Amino acid sequence: MPDAEAGQAHCDEIEDAALKADCELVTARRAVRSDARQARTACPAVTAGSSRDECWFKAAEDAARQGAHQLAAELCEEAGEYRSQCDFHLVQAELVAAAGEVEDREVTAIDARFDEVLAGRMEPGQRATLRMRRTWFRQVFQAQDRQEAPDCSPLSAADRQRACEEAGREALRRQGRGVSQPSPEGAPGAPPGAPSGPPPAGR
Repeated sequence: MPDAEAGQAHCDEIEDAALKADCELVTARRAVRSDARQARTACPAVTAGSSRDECWFKAAEDAARQGAHQLAAELCEEAGEYRSQCDFHLVQAELVAAAGEVEDREVTAIDARFDEVLAGRMEPGQRATLRMRRTWFRQVFQAQDRQEAPDCSPLSAADRQRACEEAGREALRRQGRGVSQPSPEGAPGAPPGAPSGPPPAGR
């Protein structure tokens, strides 16, 4: 890694500690961005502290983008002050990937799949926020190329129904289709009324 060695040599000449750490982080990122496996040697070369923690965090994101999910999880464990944020970003990446693989169009199955993806990823006592669930529904609806708003009534919890309904409207807006209600027994969809209720709380 001659480029990395040259970069490190340049950083070693910087006297200001903060600027030196920034230089080391930039050098490490150049080495890791295209191959997250390089983090094992690049990140320890960054001065211990926030910059090194950020190096591990960014390397974990690189690994996730490169499809190396186990490596990403291992790199997150090194992320120090960014550990929680790193874990959250990996969960988000896993949800995005999983959303494109959901074939079942029943909202109860889509909701259950969300919980399956998160199983084992949340800390004890943590719950997925409604915002995360709403984003999940939207991503699935978009991946399924929905032509009309989904029927969310089979969901037993009112807050999940609302998250599903809002996600359906947002998915259609993003796809430039406007909003139509699910068609009963094949009848043409009708335009909906105004959205009911305030947006869901964070949890």
